[in-house]
Amino acid sequence: MSISNYTFWKLLNDQGVEIPSIQRDYAQGRDYGKIPVIRKKFLEAIIHALVYREKLGLDFVYGKIFGLRNEEEYKRNKKALEALLLSIKTYANSIDLTIGETSVEEKDFEDQKLIYLIPLDGQQRLTTLFLIHWYLAKRLGNFEDLSTLKNFKYRTRKSTENFIHLLCTDVKLDFRLNLKEEIINQEGFSNTWQNDPTVNSMLNVIEEIHKLVDHNYSEQELILLYEGLTTEDLIYFDFLDLKDFNLSDDLYVKMNARGKQLSDFENFKAWLFNKIEQENLIKDNSRTDYNQNFDVSWNDIFWNAKSKNIYEIDSSYFEYFKLSFLSHFIKEYSAKENSIIIKNANGYYINSEIVDVLVKKSPDFDFEKFFDNDVFKNNLQTYFRFLELCKVETTGESNMMILDSTLEEFFSFYLENDSFKTFSQFYFSANIISTNWWQKLYFFAIQRYILKVDKYLKQYSQEELNHLRDYNRIISNLIFNSYVDSPDDFKNNLHSIEVLLESLDFSKSLIKQKDLISTMSFPKIQKDDEIAKCELLVNEDWRTPIVLAEKHPYFYGQIKFIIDFSGRDLDEFQNIFNKINPLFRKEILNHESFLLQRSLLTKSDYFISKSDNKKSFLKNTFGTVRERNENWRQIFNDDNKNKILKSLILDTDYDENKLEISLKTIIQKCIGSISIDGISFENLHYKELYIRCPEIFNYGRENLIQLFNNHYAYQLNSTSTIGYFNELITFYIKKLYFKNVKEIEYNFEIGWDNNPSLRINNYIIKLEPSNNRITIVEESTNVCEVCYNIKEVVLKIKILLGL
Repeated sequence: MSISNYTFWKLLNDQGVEIPSIQRDYAQGRDYGKIPVIRKKFLEAIIHALVYREKLGLDFVYGKIFGLRNEEEYKRNKKALEALLLSIKTYANSIDLTIGETSVEEKDFEDQKLIYLIPLDGQQRLTTLFLIHWYLAKRLGNFEDLSTLKNFKYRTRKSTENFIHLLCTDVKLDFRLNLKEEIINQEGFSNTWQNDPTVNSMLNVIEEIHKLVDHNYSEQELILLYEGLTTEDLIYFDFLDLKDFNLSDDLYVKMNARGKQLSDFENFKAWLFNKIEQENLIKDNSRTDYNQNFDVSWNDIFWNAKSKNIYEIDSSYFEYFKLSFLSHFIKEYSAKENSIIIKNANGYYINSEIVDVLVKKSPDFDFEKFFDNDVFKNNLQTYFRFLELCKVETTGESNMMILDSTLEEFFSFYLENDSFKTFSQFYFSANIISTNWWQKLYFFAIQRYILKVDKYLKQYSQEELNHLRDYNRIISNLIFNSYVDSPDDFKNNLHSIEVLLESLDFSKSLIKQKDLISTMSFPKIQKDDEIAKCELLVNEDWRTPIVLAEKHPYFYGQIKFIIDFSGRDLDEFQNIFNKINPLFRKEILNHESFLLQRSLLTKSDYFISKSDNKKSFLKNTFGTVRERNENWRQIFNDDNKNKILKSLILDTDYDENKLEISLKTIIQKCIGSISIDGISFENLHYKELYIRCPEIFNYGRENLIQLFNNHYAYQLNSTSTIGYFNELITFYIKKLYFKNVKEIEYNFEIGWDNNPSLRINNYIIKLEPSNNRITIVEESTNVCEVCYNIKEVVLKIKILLGL
């Protein structure tokens, strides 16, 4: 592509500018949201560059050139017309139709109007530059230059076109007065123009320029400012002429995408490139042409990652820099107390309110406040380098495609959703804004790895791709099985990843460097899991079975208990996994008859002990690592409890291919093996009640029981007896024997000193745990009968009901 370096003045003298009718209104003069702040910063940056004679690049302007002096295009059109006329004459002769002499006349290109640049991107910057040129030319009385400024035209509305024409005529303005009012009060100014958003925006920007310049510079200094614009080429942009390229409409949309919504991004880029040039922030310019890549090959990373119905990528691009900066921000600002780090009696901690500004999309994000510091500037080259290593190429498989395919195996498991199928779609699209701390940590783990290797993905050997694939599997398992709920968790785990990458030998297989995993700050149970798998993966035959087990929706990368069950025998591992796999899927976990829980209880009491004599029969939710760790993983990772699980899957009646039927068979055999109705209460284990009556599992939000004397169970509706609770034996009797009998009510209680009970008219039936009996008391006479097993209680109730 042909790229030219231009100033606004050179563009007007050589070609002229015409804003086409399809463009939006000029927006930098609007007075709402963050626009006034953005406008002021942009104008101040231009004036600063003019005052201090510093170069200021304003990025790319893309456009197409049209006009009467476009001789090459005219010649092409002339030939096409002549060919068309010849065809018409030939056809006319064939039907005896006479056509007079016709020809395409030559055009004299001398003394014709200038050709015009039609900008596809850059309208806002060009218009602001026009107004600065106009202000200084008018203020200094350079009337000939005003004639040149007439080559800047707007075709969006007639009112805008007429307003610009008025500005560039010899109207008299008193710059000592309110300049905006001076213009509006001109005889040639139509009141209807104030309904034009572009005219209003232009007036506001003129007023802003006047405020910044009026009393701050002498006339001689104003002359120097104007010379900086018109003769010294201090303010420039790169112009790309698209006219001679057969480019798709999609590309034009890409070029014009930022024009759809005014954002901080253009101002950020102008500020950033100015900082790079002023402070020499990019040390090795030979490695990448950051200026061009920023708008082309790096830009395409974000463009290719966006959803089809999205036509704007500035926010994603901007968030990439915020996200990349975040890790250095948290890590390097934690050495001392400041606005980000706060000190209390327990030491330093991160100010989450400040961090929230970085991790959330905000129209008020002040990039200079956060980025104008050594932390950002010292790491800027790494942010650029990562984009360079992942950049999109025009031919063959691109670097990003290779990265996506290499990470796909575990990315798809841990992160894929309906909208985002790949690493690039997730982290280089609008979704980057809403990532949680786990997802942010994963991004940095991959980013740091790519930067450490420091090669284009296309240059990776197969061995190097395998190394990255192993790293991705291990680091994904570690991250997504850890608690990363806060900036502090994030900082500690990120440091651990960086230490690992510093210690890795990239020439050796990662699974042969398993000892490095033990030094990381992730949970010991997951580190042990990864080390155990590394020991097995030395044999490549283990890879597919291990990955298959890791990607189980409940096991979620933590499978050491299956390895232990198998005795590290590959065939036995596959056999055990095949048996256990369907047992912890939603169909069984959420079965209305609680088949998993009841079948486990036929082997032993699997309930997990909690504090204050409480036990949990576990929840089936597994949306987060916390939910997994606090529920069924307590069975997997307890050497005594997991024996119960192993005993179940090795039961001769257990059949993973007919799982529901086989579990029901195991339960029914247990129920049929012994009747519990005649067992005394003091010898009756609560698990027997759960096995026989699945409905009692439904009581309570937290799946908790509280034990009296480590024997009698009370079901809690919440987490303690401060909330409602029941007594399990009487509740079991009601649900199993008298479920639909309306005459029997169950009285739930609050407070440990109160005793839940059954009520039948004036009779109260409740457990006396200290005496190992149930009493039936008639309230009016206080006559009491006692029962010592379920059979006796059921019989007494039937008598009371007349059954």
